[in-house]
Amino acid sequence: MKATTIGAWALAVTGLAVAAFEYNSVRALRQQLQHSDAQVGALRVQLQQRSAELEIQSAANAQLQSTFEGQIANLQSSLQSSSLQLSILSESLQQTRELLPANTAVKSASDDAVPSTSP
Repeated sequence: MKATTIGAWALAVTGLAVAAFEYNSVRALRQQLQHSDAQVGALRVQLQQRSAELEIQSAANAQLQSTFEGQIANLQSSLQSSSLQLSILSESLQQTRELLPANTAVKSASDDAVPSTSP
């Protein structure tokens, strides 16, 4: 009977050792889980912050794009206006060039018709 008692005690001690080992393993896993949950929570907060930042940046980019498109439209309009003015100026210069030889010829004829007052 003594062997049975020793065997029972040995089995009980082994059971306690296994139970303690499992308890410690479960406790370690719970700590890891809590740590992982904390990390997941922190990552979610960072994700929300980044999402908010991206929304703000996206809105700012849309505003800049709108501004640039307006500036491009203004530049195109100015370019068309300048081209039109340049065309008008070119025509005016051409008309002036066409009048110059005629003006010079008229002036030469009138200079010949006016008597000179020099001695």
